[in-house]
Amino acid sequence: MENGKTVVKQAFKEDESTYVYANVVPNSADACTITKIENSNKLSNIRINGASVTGFDPDKNEYALSVQASSLPITVSAEKQDLNASVSITNETVESLPARSVITVTAVNGEENSYTIDFTRAKSTDATLKSILVDSNAITGFSPDILSYRVKTDAETETTIEALANDSEYASVSYTTADGEKTGKNVTVSLPATVVINVKAESGDVKKYNVIVESNSGDALYTADNFETYAEGDP
Repeated sequence: MENGKTVVKQAFKEDESTYVYANVVPNSADACTITKIENSNKLSNIRINGASVTGFDPDKNEYALSVQASSLPITVSAEKQDLNASVSITNETVESLPARSVITVTAVNGEENSYTIDFTRAKSTDATLKSILVDSNAITGFSPDILSYRVKTDAETETTIEALANDSEYASVSYTTADGEKTGKNVTVSLPATVVINVKAESGDVKKYNVIVESNSGDALYTADNFETYAEGDP
């Protein structure tokens, strides 16, 4: 709370009138007051997926919010100052972007007041992979949060690595090998090899995955499988 600013905290009804408790901070000293609220067509709060809108002000009627597409669907809810007022919300559940929700508060005396929320899609920050393929086989035990892998393959001279981004629509993938950085769906390298997979999110965030690939040719221990994988640091 700011000094000298009154913030509605809790409303209650008595003898057909609505009152609210409010905290007041004059000169850094806490105090409590009760204010009568009647015929109000204003809100005391707007919530998006249960969280209060940052910077909400009962006298501010227009809001612009940039949200991640991954947060969909979005639920819009509102709290009114006067418990006797009525509230209606158009587009209460936002399922696609861009979108607009309108909250209309109607006071007991019939006066209306509307709050508009415009939603736009924020640039995706997802720079993770959902899978890494070695010679068309997914690395077992892969996790988007594990960034280093050691792979043994039955290939003798070269291997092909393909990385699949979680955000296939907006993220880009490139490969750094001994020959430099390469773009494209996959990369073929000579064995043994170390490949760095660079995942760049739409927002510019970058995550790097390191894959070490070695030939398993002639090692009878792994002849039953195409390859065996290890998270970096495993024996």
